[in-house]
Amino acid sequence: MTDQSIADCHPESVERGWMTCKIPGCETIVRSRWGTLCNKHYFRGRRTGSFEERAKAGPGLNSRGYLVSQQKSHPASSKSGHLYEHRKVFYETRGPDGHSCFWCDIPLVWKGKSFDKLCIDHLNGDKANNSPDNLVPSCHRCNIARGCFFAWVIKHKDDPFLQKLFAKAVVCPM
Repeated sequence: MTDQSIADCHPESVERGWMTCKIPGCETIVRSRWGTLCNKHYFRGRRTGSFEERAKAGPGLNSRGYLVSQQKSHPASSKSGHLYEHRKVFYETRGPDGHSCFWCDIPLVWKGKSFDKLCIDHLNGDKANNSPDNLVPSCHRCNIARGCFFAWVIKHKDDPFLQKLFAKAVVCPM
């Protein structure tokens, strides 16, 4: 490509000494002097075969079985903007403040650190059941301990003694 043909395609880029991306509406500088795409469009084309931006996905199940959506503006969302359905339901039914752990009774806050961070626990262990009466506030430690216990019981589901323990743990607090 000659300097004249570059000037014909991108006259404003030649003035600055560098070209912009060839995708309409993108004003980002290209990856190299021989390239015609910026980093974003180059890698999007390699990854998906298209330069089009993907539509934002609605709520869906994540790899751990929780229903999650993208809502950065909601107070119960994470730093990355993920809003878990059980956190949303709990926030809308119980409010933002004044929660303590259902299991050990320590005070909790929504955006706390590890020891006082509010986790929402499913009483029956079913991640798909997001009804308000199945959701309780929990500290991180109790939530992890119950999750490990449920996983262990499910692994040993043929033992009748463990099934009785499991039924008791679902119904009443420790």
